[in-house]
Amino acid sequence: MGSLQYDIKGQTYHIGHLKTSDAYQNRKVGTVIMDEFLGYAEKSGAQQVTLSLYRNFGFVEDNNVDEENRYPGWLNMVKKFDSS
Repeated sequence: MGSLQYDIKGQTYHIGHLKTSDAYQNRKVGTVIMDEFLGYAEKSGAQQVTLSLYRNFGFVEDNNVDEENRYPGWLNMVKKFDSS
């Protein structure tokens, strides 16, 4: 089980809950959720987003970055968007 949340302007929002205990499945589902959210945030004009992962999210201990795992297990990842 794991949860995914994001933080914008000091407000924390819960955006996903994974019911599987399978780390590989969590990684796949979590990557899709994060891709979709980051796309939405960028279109909305956000300057930066902090993604906070609970430690039991499934891939927090897996620091291998590959195509299926673009977001390694950082507890707080700040994504900054170009303001161009």
